[in-house]
Amino acid sequence: IQRSAESAEESKLVYGVDPELMAKYWTWEMAYVDFLESIRGDSPETDCTLLYMVEQKERLLRAHNIDDPFKALKADENAVAVTMYPLLAAEMDALCEEPSYNGGTRAMLQMAVECALAGNLFDAGAAAAVANVAYCEEDACEVPPQRDPLRLNAREVVKVHQKIRAQVARPADGGWRYDDFEELAERAMARPWQRVVLFCDNAGADVLGMLLLARALVLAGGDGCRAALVANSTPALNDVTYPELEAFVAEAAAEDPLLATMVANGQIECLPSGQPSTLLDLSRTGSDLNAWVERQLEEAPLGEGWLMVLDGMGRSLESNWNAGDYLKEGVSAMTCAMIKSEINAERLEAQVYDCVVRLNPK
Repeated sequence: IQRSAESAEESKLVYGVDPELMAKYWTWEMAYVDFLESIRGDSPETDCTLLYMVEQKERLLRAHNIDDPFKALKADENAVAVTMYPLLAAEMDALCEEPSYNGGTRAMLQMAVECALAGNLFDAGAAAAVANVAYCEEDACEVPPQRDPLRLNAREVVKVHQKIRAQVARPADGGWRYDDFEELAERAMARPWQRVVLFCDNAGADVLGMLLLARALVLAGGDGCRAALVANSTPALNDVTYPELEAFVAEAAAEDPLLATMVANGQIECLPSGQPSTLLDLSRTGSDLNAWVERQLEEAPLGEGWLMVLDGMGRSLESNWNAGDYLKEGVSAMTCAMIKSEINAERLEAQVYDCVVRLNPK
Protein backbone atom coordinates (compact mmCIF):
# COMPACT_ATOMS: atom_id res chain seq x y z
CA ILE A 1 0.00 0.00 0.00
CA GLN A 2 2.83 2.41 0.84
CA ARG A 3 4.45 1.81 -2.58
CA SER A 4 1.12 2.51 -4.30
CA ALA A 5 0.80 5.79 -2.37
CA GLU A 6 4.29 6.91 -3.38
CA SER A 7 3.58 6.07 -7.03
CA ALA A 8 0.27 7.89 -6.97
CA GLU A 9 1.97 11.00 -5.57
CA GLU A 10 4.71 10.78 -8.22
CA SER A 11 2.16 10.40 -11.03
CA LYS A 12 0.30 13.46 -9.75
CA LEU A 13 3.49 15.54 -9.70
CA VAL A 14 4.85 14.35 -13.06
CA TYR A 15 1.65 14.47 -15.08
CA GLY A 16 -0.13 17.32 -13.29
CA VAL A 17 -3.50 15.62 -13.72
CA ASP A 18 -6.38 15.34 -11.28
CA PRO A 19 -5.32 17.46 -8.29
CA GLU A 20 -7.68 15.37 -6.14
CA LEU A 21 -5.74 12.19 -6.86
CA MET A 22 -4.26 11.78 -3.38
CA ALA A 23 -7.60 12.42 -1.69
CA LYS A 24 -9.09 9.68 -3.83
CA TYR A 25 -6.14 7.48 -3.01
CA TRP A 26 -6.58 7.74 0.76
CA THR A 27 -10.30 7.00 0.42
CA TRP A 28 -9.43 3.93 -1.64
CA GLU A 29 -6.87 2.79 0.91
CA MET A 30 -9.48 2.78 3.67
CA ALA A 31 -11.84 0.78 1.46
CA TYR A 32 -9.09 -1.71 0.62
CA VAL A 33 -8.13 -2.17 4.27
CA ASP A 34 -11.81 -2.77 5.07
CA PHE A 35 -11.92 -5.42 2.35
CA LEU A 36 -8.84 -7.17 3.73
CA GLU A 37 -10.38 -7.17 7.20
CA SER A 38 -13.60 -8.64 5.79
CA ILE A 39 -11.83 -11.73 4.50
CA ARG A 40 -10.03 -12.52 7.73
CA GLY A 41 -11.21 -15.35 9.97
CA ASP A 42 -13.65 -18.13 9.19
CA SER A 43 -16.62 -16.25 7.76
CA PRO A 44 -18.10 -17.38 4.41
CA GLU A 45 -16.54 -14.34 2.76
CA THR A 46 -13.06 -15.72 3.40
CA ASP A 47 -13.54 -18.43 0.78
CA CYS A 48 -11.74 -16.46 -1.90
CA THR A 49 -8.70 -17.01 -4.06
CA LEU A 50 -5.56 -14.95 -4.48
CA LEU A 51 -6.86 -14.03 -7.94
CA TYR A 52 -10.06 -12.65 -6.43
CA MET A 53 -8.12 -10.60 -3.87
CA VAL A 54 -5.83 -9.10 -6.50
CA GLU A 55 -8.69 -8.26 -8.84
CA GLN A 56 -10.75 -6.76 -6.01
CA LYS A 57 -7.90 -4.34 -5.31
CA GLU A 58 -8.02 -3.14 -8.92
CA ARG A 59 -11.82 -2.96 -8.91
CA LEU A 60 -11.71 -0.74 -5.83
CA LEU A 61 -9.15 1.53 -7.48
CA ARG A 62 -11.42 1.99 -10.51
CA ALA A 63 -14.44 2.51 -8.24
CA HIS A 64 -12.59 5.41 -6.60
CA ASN A 65 -11.66 6.88 -10.00
CA ILE A 66 -7.98 6.00 -9.69
CA ASP A 67 -6.96 4.65 -13.06
CA ASP A 68 -3.22 4.05 -12.85
CA PRO A 69 -1.23 5.13 -9.75
CA PHE A 70 1.98 3.70 -11.24
CA LYS A 71 1.69 5.64 -14.51
CA ALA A 72 4.67 7.92 -13.92
CA LEU A 73 6.90 5.11 -12.66
CA LYS A 74 6.13 2.97 -15.70
CA ALA A 75 6.68 5.85 -18.12
CA ASP A 76 10.11 6.57 -16.61
CA GLU A 77 11.17 2.92 -16.65
CA ASN A 78 9.95 2.36 -20.22
CA ALA A 79 11.84 5.45 -21.37
CA VAL A 80 15.09 4.11 -19.90
CA ALA A 81 14.56 0.53 -21.08
CA VAL A 82 13.88 1.53 -24.68
CA THR A 83 17.22 3.37 -24.80
CA MET A 84 18.91 0.11 -23.73
CA TYR A 85 17.22 -1.91 -26.47
CA PRO A 86 19.47 -1.06 -29.49
CA LEU A 87 22.66 -2.13 -27.70
CA LEU A 88 21.11 -5.40 -26.56
CA ALA A 89 19.67 -6.10 -30.02
CA ALA A 90 23.12 -5.52 -31.52
CA GLU A 91 24.62 -7.90 -28.95
CA MET A 92 22.05 -10.52 -29.95
CA ASP A 93 22.81 -10.08 -33.66
CA ALA A 94 26.54 -10.52 -33.02
CA LEU A 95 25.80 -13.85 -31.32
CA CYS A 96 23.84 -14.96 -34.41
CA GLU A 97 26.95 -14.48 -36.54
CA GLU A 98 28.83 -17.30 -34.82
CA PRO A 99 30.24 -19.87 -37.29
CA SER A 100 27.73 -22.50 -36.24
CA TYR A 101 24.13 -21.42 -36.82
CA ASN A 102 22.89 -23.63 -34.03
CA GLY A 103 25.63 -22.34 -31.74
CA GLY A 104 24.47 -18.84 -32.51
CA THR A 105 20.84 -19.76 -31.83
CA ARG A 106 21.70 -21.26 -28.46
CA ALA A 107 23.80 -18.29 -27.39
CA MET A 108 21.13 -15.86 -28.60
CA LEU A 109 18.40 -17.63 -26.62
CA GLN A 110 20.52 -17.77 -23.48
CA MET A 111 21.25 -14.06 -23.73
CA ALA A 112 17.54 -13.27 -24.20
CA VAL A 113 16.48 -15.47 -21.26
CA GLU A 114 19.11 -13.90 -19.00
CA CYS A 115 17.91 -10.41 -19.98
CA ALA A 116 14.34 -11.47 -19.19
CA LEU A 117 15.37 -12.79 -15.76
CA ALA A 118 17.35 -9.63 -15.02
CA GLY A 119 14.41 -7.48 -16.05
CA ASN A 120 12.08 -9.44 -13.78
CA LEU A 121 13.79 -8.02 -10.68
CA PHE A 122 12.69 -4.50 -11.68
CA ASP A 123 9.38 -4.66 -9.86
CA ALA A 124 7.50 -2.26 -7.60
CA GLY A 125 7.49 -4.96 -4.96
CA ALA A 126 11.26 -5.49 -5.23
CA ALA A 127 12.49 -1.90 -5.20
CA ALA A 128 14.68 -2.54 -2.17
CA ALA A 129 16.33 -5.49 -3.94
CA VAL A 130 17.16 -3.30 -6.93
CA ALA A 131 18.59 -0.65 -4.59
CA ASN A 132 20.78 -3.30 -2.98
CA VAL A 133 22.27 -4.13 -6.36
CA ALA A 134 22.79 -0.44 -7.10
CA TYR A 135 24.47 0.61 -3.86
CA CYS A 136 25.88 -2.50 -2.20
CA GLU A 137 29.14 -4.33 -2.75
CA GLU A 138 29.43 -7.51 -0.69
CA ASP A 139 28.49 -6.45 2.88
CA ALA A 140 28.89 -2.68 2.47
CA CYS A 141 26.23 -0.30 1.14
CA GLU A 142 26.74 3.37 0.29
CA VAL A 143 23.78 5.51 -0.71
CA PRO A 144 24.62 8.98 -2.09
CA PRO A 145 23.53 11.79 0.27
CA GLN A 146 20.18 13.45 -0.40
CA ARG A 147 19.02 10.45 -2.43
CA ASP A 148 16.02 8.20 -2.11
CA PRO A 149 17.66 4.76 -2.47
CA LEU A 150 14.53 3.35 -4.11
CA ARG A 151 14.65 5.88 -6.98
CA LEU A 152 17.32 5.29 -9.61
CA ASN A 153 18.22 7.63 -12.44
CA ALA A 154 18.67 6.44 -16.02
CA ARG A 155 22.41 5.85 -15.75
CA GLU A 156 21.94 3.86 -12.54
CA VAL A 157 19.21 1.70 -14.10
CA VAL A 158 21.50 0.76 -17.00
CA LYS A 159 24.34 -0.04 -14.59
CA VAL A 160 22.08 -2.08 -12.32
CA HIS A 161 20.66 -4.04 -15.28
CA GLN A 162 24.21 -4.97 -16.30
CA LYS A 163 25.03 -6.11 -12.75
CA ILE A 164 21.84 -8.13 -12.45
CA ARG A 165 22.51 -9.79 -15.82
CA ALA A 166 25.87 -10.92 -14.48
CA GLN A 167 24.23 -12.21 -11.31
CA VAL A 168 21.51 -14.19 -13.11
CA ALA A 169 23.84 -15.58 -15.79
CA ARG A 170 23.25 -19.30 -16.10
CA PRO A 171 25.64 -21.13 -13.76
CA ALA A 172 27.89 -23.57 -15.56
CA ASP A 173 27.63 -26.09 -12.73
CA GLY A 174 24.02 -27.22 -12.87
CA GLY A 175 22.15 -24.22 -14.15
CA TRP A 176 19.40 -22.25 -12.39
CA ARG A 177 17.28 -23.58 -9.51
CA TYR A 178 14.66 -24.78 -12.00
CA ASP A 179 16.45 -25.19 -15.30
CA ASP A 180 15.09 -26.59 -18.57
CA PHE A 181 17.22 -24.33 -20.74
CA GLU A 182 18.93 -27.21 -22.53
CA GLU A 183 15.55 -28.63 -23.56
CA LEU A 184 14.44 -25.14 -24.64
CA ALA A 185 17.55 -24.57 -26.76
CA GLU A 186 17.53 -28.06 -28.29
CA ARG A 187 13.88 -27.72 -29.28
CA ALA A 188 14.46 -24.24 -30.74
CA MET A 189 17.35 -25.54 -32.83
CA ALA A 190 15.78 -28.83 -33.97
CA ARG A 191 12.06 -28.03 -34.29
CA PRO A 192 11.52 -24.31 -33.68
CA TRP A 193 8.14 -23.20 -32.39
CA GLN A 194 6.06 -21.60 -35.08
CA ARG A 195 3.63 -19.73 -32.85
CA VAL A 196 4.62 -18.04 -29.58
CA VAL A 197 2.42 -16.18 -27.09
CA LEU A 198 4.36 -14.20 -24.48
CA PHE A 199 2.44 -12.88 -21.46
CA CYS A 200 4.38 -9.82 -20.29
CA ASP A 201 4.80 -8.70 -16.69
CA ASN A 202 6.29 -5.38 -15.53
CA ALA A 203 7.01 -2.24 -17.48
CA GLY A 204 10.59 -1.18 -18.16
CA ALA A 205 13.43 -3.70 -18.09
CA ASP A 206 11.00 -6.60 -17.78
CA VAL A 207 9.12 -5.87 -21.01
CA LEU A 208 12.51 -5.18 -22.64
CA GLY A 209 13.48 -8.77 -21.79
CA MET A 210 10.26 -10.16 -23.24
CA LEU A 211 10.75 -8.23 -26.50
CA LEU A 212 14.28 -9.59 -26.81
CA LEU A 213 13.00 -13.13 -26.15
CA ALA A 214 10.26 -12.73 -28.77
CA ARG A 215 12.85 -11.45 -31.27
CA ALA A 216 15.14 -14.42 -30.54
CA LEU A 217 12.37 -17.00 -30.87
CA VAL A 218 11.21 -15.50 -34.18
CA LEU A 219 14.78 -15.53 -35.48
CA ALA A 220 15.08 -19.18 -34.47
CA GLY A 221 11.69 -20.03 -35.99
CA GLY A 222 12.33 -18.47 -39.39
CA ASP A 223 10.07 -16.55 -41.74
CA GLY A 224 6.99 -18.57 -40.87
CA CYS A 225 7.19 -17.93 -37.12
CA ARG A 226 4.70 -15.56 -35.47
CA ALA A 227 4.88 -14.18 -31.92
CA ALA A 228 2.32 -12.22 -29.91
CA LEU A 229 3.46 -10.03 -27.02
CA VAL A 230 0.48 -9.83 -24.67
CA ALA A 231 -0.13 -7.28 -21.91
CA ASN A 232 -2.92 -6.37 -19.49
CA SER A 233 -5.90 -4.55 -20.89
CA THR A 234 -6.16 -2.34 -17.79
CA PRO A 235 -3.57 -1.18 -15.22
CA ALA A 236 -2.48 -3.38 -12.34
CA LEU A 237 0.43 -2.26 -10.15
CA ASN A 238 3.45 -1.58 -12.38
CA ASP A 239 2.55 -4.22 -14.97
CA VAL A 240 2.83 -2.98 -18.54
CA THR A 241 -0.50 -2.34 -20.24
CA TYR A 242 -1.32 -3.01 -23.88
CA PRO A 243 -1.06 0.67 -24.98
CA GLU A 244 2.28 0.99 -23.16
CA LEU A 245 3.56 -2.24 -24.72
CA GLU A 246 2.53 -1.14 -28.19
CA ALA A 247 4.30 2.21 -27.77
CA PHE A 248 7.42 0.50 -26.39
CA VAL A 249 7.68 -1.89 -29.34
CA ALA A 250 7.12 0.94 -31.82
CA GLU A 251 9.95 2.98 -30.27
CA ALA A 252 12.27 -0.04 -30.25
CA ALA A 253 11.43 -0.87 -33.88
CA ALA A 254 12.35 2.69 -34.90
CA GLU A 255 15.92 1.88 -33.78
CA ASP A 256 16.10 -1.69 -35.11
CA PRO A 257 15.46 -2.41 -38.82
CA LEU A 258 15.16 -6.15 -38.15
CA LEU A 259 12.47 -5.67 -35.51
CA ALA A 260 10.73 -3.14 -37.74
CA THR A 261 10.59 -5.78 -40.50
CA MET A 262 9.22 -8.38 -38.09
CA VAL A 263 6.50 -5.99 -36.97
CA ALA A 264 5.64 -4.96 -40.53
CA ASN A 265 5.42 -8.62 -41.61
CA GLY A 266 3.21 -9.58 -38.68
CA GLN A 267 5.89 -11.78 -37.14
CA ILE A 268 5.72 -9.81 -33.89
CA GLU A 269 2.41 -8.29 -32.74
CA CYS A 270 1.13 -6.69 -29.56
CA LEU A 271 -2.21 -7.77 -28.12
CA PRO A 272 -4.34 -7.04 -25.04
CA SER A 273 -4.84 -10.01 -22.74
CA GLY A 274 -8.31 -9.02 -21.58
CA GLN A 275 -6.98 -9.32 -18.01
CA PRO A 276 -7.08 -6.75 -15.17
CA SER A 277 -4.68 -8.45 -12.77
CA THR A 278 -1.06 -9.14 -11.88
CA LEU A 279 -2.04 -12.81 -12.07
CA LEU A 280 -3.29 -14.65 -15.16
CA ASP A 281 -6.51 -16.62 -15.61
CA LEU A 282 -6.14 -18.44 -18.91
CA SER A 283 -9.84 -19.27 -18.95
CA ARG A 284 -10.70 -15.56 -19.33
CA THR A 285 -8.44 -14.27 -22.08
CA GLY A 286 -9.83 -11.42 -24.17
CA SER A 287 -11.49 -11.49 -27.58
CA ASP A 288 -8.52 -9.91 -29.42
CA LEU A 289 -6.10 -12.56 -28.21
CA ASN A 290 -8.62 -15.36 -28.81
CA ALA A 291 -9.21 -14.15 -32.37
CA TRP A 292 -5.46 -14.02 -33.05
CA VAL A 293 -5.05 -17.59 -31.81
CA GLU A 294 -7.95 -18.79 -33.98
CA ARG A 295 -6.43 -17.16 -37.07
CA GLN A 296 -3.01 -18.61 -36.38
CA LEU A 297 -4.39 -22.11 -35.84
CA GLU A 298 -5.55 -22.07 -39.46
CA GLU A 299 -1.93 -21.71 -40.58
CA ALA A 300 -0.13 -23.53 -37.78
CA PRO A 301 -2.11 -26.39 -36.21
CA LEU A 302 -1.17 -27.40 -32.69
CA GLY A 303 0.97 -30.29 -33.92
CA GLU A 304 3.30 -27.80 -35.62
CA GLY A 305 4.47 -26.33 -32.34
CA TRP A 306 3.08 -23.62 -30.10
CA LEU A 307 4.83 -22.06 -27.11
CA MET A 308 3.30 -19.99 -24.31
CA VAL A 309 5.75 -17.90 -22.27
CA LEU A 310 4.68 -16.91 -18.75
CA ASP A 311 6.79 -14.03 -17.46
CA GLY A 312 7.17 -13.16 -13.79
CA MET A 313 5.94 -14.56 -10.49
CA GLY A 314 2.27 -13.62 -10.77
CA ARG A 315 1.51 -15.10 -14.17
CA SER A 316 3.64 -18.19 -13.72
CA LEU A 317 4.67 -19.19 -10.20
CA GLU A 318 1.52 -17.99 -8.43
CA SER A 319 -1.25 -18.74 -10.92
CA ASN A 320 0.02 -21.14 -13.61
CA TRP A 321 2.82 -23.21 -12.11
CA ASN A 322 1.37 -26.40 -13.64
CA ALA A 323 0.15 -24.83 -16.87
CA GLY A 324 1.48 -27.73 -18.91
CA ASP A 325 -1.08 -30.02 -17.25
CA TYR A 326 -4.04 -28.24 -18.84
CA LEU A 327 -2.65 -27.13 -22.19
CA LYS A 328 -3.64 -28.99 -25.32
CA GLU A 329 -1.22 -31.44 -26.92
CA GLY A 330 1.21 -29.57 -29.13
CA VAL A 331 1.48 -26.56 -26.78
CA SER A 332 4.38 -26.05 -24.38
CA ALA A 333 4.53 -23.60 -21.48
CA MET A 334 7.74 -21.80 -20.60
CA THR A 335 8.02 -20.27 -17.14
CA CYS A 336 10.55 -17.44 -16.89
CA ALA A 337 10.75 -15.79 -13.48
CA MET A 338 12.87 -14.75 -10.55
CA ILE A 339 11.61 -15.81 -7.13
CA LYS A 340 11.22 -12.58 -5.16
CA SER A 341 9.20 -13.55 -2.10
CA GLU A 342 9.77 -15.81 0.88
CA ILE A 343 6.39 -17.49 0.50
CA ASN A 344 7.10 -18.54 -3.08
CA ALA A 345 10.63 -19.60 -2.22
CA GLU A 346 9.34 -21.84 0.58
CA ARG A 347 6.59 -23.31 -1.60
CA LEU A 348 9.04 -24.13 -4.41
CA GLU A 349 11.84 -25.32 -2.11
CA ALA A 350 14.11 -22.56 -3.36
CA GLN A 351 15.79 -19.38 -2.18
CA VAL A 352 14.72 -15.79 -2.75
CA TYR A 353 16.31 -14.55 -6.02
CA ASP A 354 16.62 -18.06 -7.43
CA CYS A 355 15.67 -18.22 -11.10
CA VAL A 356 13.12 -20.40 -12.83
CA VAL A 357 13.38 -21.37 -16.50
CA ARG A 358 10.96 -24.24 -16.88
CA LEU A 359 9.52 -25.94 -19.96
CA ASN A 360 6.38 -28.01 -19.48
CA PRO A 361 5.90 -30.41 -21.16
CA LYS A 362 9.50 -30.81 -22.29
